[in-house]
Amino acid sequence: MKNSRYKELFDLMPCGIQVIDFNYRYVYINKVLLEELGMKSTELVGHKIHQVFPDFVETKAYSVLDECLRNRQSQIVTNEYLNGDTVVVYELEIKPIEEGLIIFTQDISEEIRGKILLEESKKRLEAKVKKRTEDLAYLNKYLEEKVAERTTELEHFTHLAAHDLRQPCSILITYAEMLTEILDEKTHPQIWHISEVFLKNSYTMLKLIDGFRALAKIDGHNLIKKKEKIGEVFLKRTNLFELANHNIIVLNRVTSQVEVYKDLIEILFNNLILNVIKHAKQEDTVYLTFEEKTENDITYYIVKNDYPKTVETKDLFKPFNRRNREVTGEGLGLSICKRIIDYHEGHAMLKSDGKHFSFIFSLNQNAKLLSSKDSFHREDKSN
Repeated sequence: MKNSRYKELFDLMPCGIQVIDFNYRYVYINKVLLEELGMKSTELVGHKIHQVFPDFVETKAYSVLDECLRNRQSQIVTNEYLNGDTVVVYELEIKPIEEGLIIFTQDISEEIRGKILLEESKKRLEAKVKKRTEDLAYLNKYLEEKVAERTTELEHFTHLAAHDLRQPCSILITYAEMLTEILDEKTHPQIWHISEVFLKNSYTMLKLIDGFRALAKIDGHNLIKKKEKIGEVFLKRTNLFELANHNIIVLNRVTSQVEVYKDLIEILFNNLILNVIKHAKQEDTVYLTFEEKTENDITYYIVKNDYPKTVETKDLFKPFNRRNREVTGEGLGLSICKRIIDYHEGHAMLKSDGKHFSFIFSLNQNAKLLSSKDSFHREDKSN
């Protein structure tokens, strides 16, 4: 180089520096690079690159060097150099100067090795995650198949057991009805009362058996879904139970048509009506109301009845649940109702506020569960 002061400055810099002229001849190499190459200045200065490093002319770095000389532009390129048994990776920052090119050389071998190790580690980790995910997916599929298999077996058993139990239960009811008709309540009050209790509990047993049959039926393949006036379906079910004899007044405020599995909806209404009968007191008039309300474009249906106490509703959808002596029932009723709504891809919930006990459900698969802030228990003055 023309100015020796720059040579002294470059010798003090921590990176390798080399200068070549337009004939690819080494003009200057600083001490750092000479130490890294393990060579003397006399072995390089005055010699052309291809004379010292004949393989270099086949590299991409040489092509970039040639382009920079011709076009007088700056570029950065990496180049691998075999130093003994070790491959050294250099980053070459090439800049045009008056004499030709100045090349700042930085050893980035450790950085490259770190990236390679990181990439290899990442690939190994991805392979492990993929393998674990595949294993979990296989296990999940296996468990789902086993659960479905066991569920099918259980429902088949439930159906058969309920079918076999219903016949002897029906016979018991027939004989109990005959006894109550033959006996005179006035002449044989005690025996007549026993036969009445026997008959009542036989009916309860029959409802329980029908509940088992309903559970098995819900997953059947013979169900038909079509549009129904759901309010009319509700009224027809209430008529079957002669609710006036229980001092229960029915109010239907639902006029909309909705696509349902009618057989299942009838089972749902049967269970809800039986629940009202069970808790109704003969001396009090009870209102059983069926109404609909729309919030955020979702229609909710509410089967509501007067109930003087607040009931903890948390676990009432569980089969055979009895939280205390005040909450009684066959146990399957509300569980069946919940399952029917699930089958319709809707949502169901219970609410109790000391004035009303409500079964609230939607038949829209996009409906969200209602929160305690929803106002379905505001007092209905029209009652």
